Order: sequence, then structure tokens, then C-alpha cells
Amino acid sequence: MKLNLLFISSAMALLVLGCSKDQLTQNEGPTMSTNKEFNQGFPKGEFAKNVDKTIGRESKYPTSKTIAVPYYKQETSYWCGPASAKMVNYYFNQPASQTTIANYCGSGPGYGTYIGPLCDWFNSAPLTGYLVLPSWWVWEVTSLASFTDFKNKVQWSFGGYSAPEVWLLMTYPSSTYHLPGWTQNCGHYVAGRGYDFTANSKVYYQDPWYGTGGGANKTIDAYTMYYCITANANCMIY
Repeated sequence: MKLNLLFISSAMALLVLGCSKDQLTQNEGPTMSTNKEFNQGFPKGEFAKNVDKTIGRESKYPTSKTIAVPYYKQETSYWCGPASAKMVNYYFNQPASQTTIANYCGSGPGYGTYIGPLCDWFNSAPLTGYLVLPSWWVWEVTSLASFTDFKNKVQWSFGGYSAPEVWLLMTYPSSTYHLPGWTQNCGHYVAGRGYDFTANSKVYYQDPWYGTGGGANKTIDAYTMYYCITANANCMIY
């Protein structure tokens, strides 16, 4: 197996990968998002999110929370992004096929799915379903300043709003930090479904990969997940 790795030089020119265990090609992506609010330089939800960050969300939200994100396997070797997005859609009772999502995002076998278009997919129609998000809500691609920042954003989404997240990561960046069951390293998406920040910090996720390492209701040490995310483009959708 030959891994052809080309890492981007800027966190703002976000890299978005599909997952193929035979070959990994990382290409430079477009700008963070084509969403109108992003192009104006100030997302509609950013002010509300930043205000919430200043009023002690770590203490006002529960130390553990899981949500019922349904599980779907990816339908091709590079549709981990569309599969993760499908899980989010079905969580909100708004069905969408992986084909529809992949076509919207321009997914391809040589590069997978870029994270900007995937985020725009969520913003293209309000995901309400049985859970009504605040009127100011905008899905955002965010970088992680630290492990604490990752935990705060996880706690904010799940604990505060019962909202899933999509994490872009590397599956096996080191022998110490890697997704359980994986033995090869490739760019990948998973759908976050909760956390437990009590004695031992853990996060819960759905891995759409149809082979070894993939599966429903997965658990991983929170720092390991953070490490895997930073080993890719250090970003996620929340």
C-alpha cells in the first residue's frame, strides 16, 4: 500500500478527505466554506456561540451526555463524509441519501469530500426534525486550539443543544493514538454522538467504515480522538 500524502499549509484552506484503506490522497481544498454568512466574514451563529462560551458552559452543561445518532455504513470507500452527514440528517428526521450528499459536496475517489461543502450541506436546509435548534444556529467548521477547546466544543454541542458533530481525522496517526480496530492510517470522517468527562474522559462516535475498525456505538479516549483530529486538518463541524 502506498500512501500519497500532501498536507495543506493553512487551516483556513481546509482539507477534506475520504477514506480508502488502499490509497490515501490528500489534496488542498477550497476555502473554509461557501456559505453566505462565512463569505461575509461573520457567521450568523458565531456571536451567539462566543457569548455562550463566556458564561461558564463547562459548569452549566452535564459532565456526560449521549444522543441517539443512527448508524449507517458508507456505501463506497470514499463516502465516509456523506455517510457521517447522513447520520446527522437521520438524527434530525430529515432523510437524505449518501448519493445526494456526495453529489452536493462534489465527492470524488481521488480526494474524498472537502469539509467546507459538507458543512454547507448542513446549512443548505434547516435540520429541525424532532429537535429544534436555536434560530441563530449555523453549522461551522472550527479549528481546535487545544484539548480543552475540543472538550469544551463537544460539551457545548451535545450537552447544551443535543446536536451531533462531524469529526475529520486520521485513523492511525501513531501506535499510541489511533481509532480502535484500525491498523492503517487514512483520512476519515466519523459522526460524534456524545461524551463522558467524569473520571476518565471519553467520547462516543459512529464510524461509517464497512471494514475492520468501523461500526456503531464506538468509544474512545477523548485525548486520543483529539490527537487523531489534529493529525489531519485539525478541524471539525459543530
